[in-house]
Amino acid sequence: MVDGANEDPTQPSNVGSKEDPAQYVTEAPTPSVPTPPTGSTGTITIDKTSEIPGAGGIRIATENLAAFNAMVAAAQKDGINLLPISSGWRDPQQQIALRKKNCPDWQNSPSSACKPPTAKPGTSNHEKGNAVDFGTMCYAKGTVPSCPGNARWEWLRKNAQNFKFYQLPSEAWHWSTTGG
Repeated sequence: MVDGANEDPTQPSNVGSKEDPAQYVTEAPTPSVPTPPTGSTGTITIDKTSEIPGAGGIRIATENLAAFNAMVAAAQKDGINLLPISSGWRDPQQQIALRKKNCPDWQNSPSSACKPPTAKPGTSNHEKGNAVDFGTMCYAKGTVPSCPGNARWEWLRKNAQNFKFYQLPSEAWHWSTTGG
């Protein structure tokens, strides 16, 4: 071996040269950012949903159906019928129609200005298939955060989190996988 030569023949030698050793430093590749599986708005299409049994055609995201059905079955074992369901998955056009019906300015009003509160299109857990509204449960044209004395609400309050469903704090009837 020649004195001063690089021991690794696959690497360039800079002994005795005026080369900048930094030229051989490489940066790690930047990891790619994954795209959300449901698009930028988080909405899903009907093919990603399934009908809730006994709910008159109301749908929920297929990935949430088993947990929801297990929750309904557990409530039934306790003598509580969680039906009827008044709303589940809805497409963006249905969300727009609700905003036009419920909000002073369907495009700009905050959800809280709508009667009942209605999320902006592209932001609703209903559009993501993650939310259901339980019909005839302390529903009002405003916000009703609790429903004391209602057996369905009391059961949900005590048990829904075991099935990964959580109440929207401002609406007694609205339960989702995110609490929103």
